[in-house]
Amino acid sequence: MRRHFLEARGVKMKGYLAWTSCRNPDCVNPAHVVRTTRTEASKASAAAMNAADRALRAMRTAHALRDRKNVKLSMEIATAIREDDRPQRTIAAEYGVTQHTIYDIKRNAMWRDYSITNNPFSMLAR
Repeated sequence: MRRHFLEARGVKMKGYLAWTSCRNPDCVNPAHVVRTTRTEASKASAAAMNAADRALRAMRTAHALRDRKNVKLSMEIATAIREDDRPQRTIAAEYGVTQHTIYDIKRNAMWRDYSITNNPFSMLAR
């Protein structure tokens, strides 16, 4: 449909795409339709997608920080859990979390510790 708008105005479209100046992929306003190359359209789409990803990531981070205030565990407790040799179900009952949470903490999938002393790759970064 966009291509038709441009061709109706007498714009030669061979080798070009019909795109929108507002960069909205759903826009069909004839005043917004422009001729562009595939490279320019691809770059504009990537930039828009990256901006949306950044906004989504910022929103998720804000939600995570808000939710982190209401958690049962802290990094200090997670460190103590990693050092505890008791059965995982016993530890879970003590802290009021599931056994799977304790399992994830012990295998460093949750409440990760990125400190230099616990990182086996820290010597490679010199």
